[in-house]
Amino acid sequence: MKKVQKIIIIVYLILVAVACIYVPWRVRLPSPNSGLVVSIGYAPLWSPPAYSIMSSKFSIIDYGKIILELIALTAIFGVLFVLISGFKKD
Repeated sequence: MKKVQKIIIIVYLILVAVACIYVPWRVRLPSPNSGLVVSIGYAPLWSPPAYSIMSSKFSIIDYGKIILELIALTAIFGVLFVLISGFKKD
């Protein structure tokens, strides 16, 4: 395995770890008959953000965004890995 390929794998794994630790959050507003969900940004897994006057107990992790981020990271770094492995050293 080439040094560049090892670097690509290490950077990929670091970014996956960051994506799993620093996650997107959303909040479902507690009003009756309201299915309104608001994205409230990113925060560490162990410290959910509070939404204005509501406490953080209404905050939930946005798993859809996490999955989308992981798929995008895998696709981008997979293409990079394949492209780098296709080049031959002269």
